[in-house]
Amino acid sequence: MRQRIETALSVLLALAVAGVGCGICLIGTLAARGDLRWQLGSDRYRMWLIREREGTGLALSRTAPFRNPQGAMCQRTHVWFWLWAPRVELQQVDYEECPPGGSWIPQP
Repeated sequence: MRQRIETALSVLLALAVAGVGCGICLIGTLAARGDLRWQLGSDRYRMWLIREREGTGLALSRTAPFRNPQGAMCQRTHVWFWLWAPRVELQQVDYEECPPGGSWIPQP
């Protein structure tokens, strides 16, 4: 029993060290580049730092293709803003973009 507990604690410690290391790399890359972009399947993701006079924080967006009722291929984007200055708050914005002649539809 003791050996299992020691093994579990060792695994948890290794995961914590790896998580902290990955977090430091992520923060360093964001500080140096300002944003990160990646794609998983057809969804595109972007994470970037917000450094504006009105606020400071972090944003994450996810853009996915979809077909609207008229059959045109469009993109739906969800953006999450985590601001920590001037006060801590979380905001979400969703919008859709369609090809020229289509419409830009903000979602409530």
